Amino acid sequence: MRRVKLGDVEFDVIESENSKDSVTVTDKPVESGQDVSDHVKQNPSIISIRGQMTGYDAADKLQKLKQYQKDGDLLKYVGRNAYSNMIIEEIDREHGVANRFGYQFDIKLKQVRIATAKEVQIKVTNPKTKKSDKKISTKVKKTSNKGKQQPKSKKVPNENALAKYNLDSKHKATIRPI
Repeated sequence: MRRVKLGDVEFDVIESENSKDSVTVTDKPVESGQDVSDHVKQNPSIISIRGQMTGYDAADKLQKLKQYQKDGDLLKYVGRNAYSNMIIEEIDREHGVANRFGYQFDIKLKQVRIATAKEVQIKVTNPKTKKSDKKISTKVKKTSNKGKQQPKSKKVPNENALAKYNLDSKHKATIRPI
């Protein structure tokens, strides 16, 4: 008989295993008639397992599960269903009288997708010869459209001296008092 495992931890008794696989469908309203659905996105799989750990090694198994949860380890779950890339979201446990050396548990697992970044080298080629060379790659056009810019104020040299003699920097002379 195949045993239920999560990572390296083998469960003693599994009472129930609930799997949830769902998608999200985006709907767009239209003027008349039914909404239009245009996209489907896969949601992460969620598994809830309920069971019991028994025996002297139950505490060691609990510590291992808590360490998996703390470290965010990606685990493989094999039960009635098999899933990979699972993390432990919740561990609920009850230490009761009926199970002296163990405990009852509810564990919630969530499947995660890991994104990877890819670095790509872009080669600039000469449009005439269709070949890449150092001259062309250094002549790549700089940004030409910077959008709407605020005008910069011009600083007038010796502005204080002009004010002393009632001179304007643009018109050179202003009305002088008599």
